[in-house]
Amino acid sequence: MSDKTFDSISVMVVDDDDVLSQPAVTRIVENLRARVSLTALNGREAVERLEDRAVPVHLIICDVEMPEMGADSNSPAVSGTAPSRTARTSQS
Repeated sequence: MSDKTFDSISVMVVDDDDVLSQPAVTRIVENLRARVSLTALNGREAVERLEDRAVPVHLIICDVEMPEMGADSNSPAVSGTAPSRTARTSQS
């Protein structure tokens, strides 16, 4: 394993499979020494949690196909909850 660590990175995992996939992705992220700060079972829940979050989220790992709002559908909504993205856009 690489000597690099990602301990300052906060990750959100969005997957409707909370028995197998979500825990597996969480373990992979934690093995890289990043922190899973939020999880959600679907895109709508992800957007709600991002709007109510108290910690920054640097990376979102999202299942593409979920019964309620998969990655393709929630990408625009998630982008709207990212203040740093807005700040970057306004500076350009």
